[in-house]
Amino acid sequence: MFGGGNDNLPGYVNFLSFITNSSFLTEQQLSKEEIKAGEIEAQQTVQFAIVGGILLYLSPFAIDLAKKFL
Repeated sequence: MFGGGNDNLPGYVNFLSFITNSSFLTEQQLSKEEIKAGEIEAQQTVQFAIVGGILLYLSPFAIDLAKKFL
């Protein structure tokens, strides 16, 4: 079935064998450039989340201020 192994085993055992032998579970060695790029992307994501949170917090005050001038 899935793993090409013993078909006398229950289906879930064959499926688990297929999953554990699949190539997507193997560890991947990243280069230093890839690690650095990942760190930069993570840092930017955190910064955007912080700035977004601050803007969302301040938006009601900005709307009230705009209403006073209009």
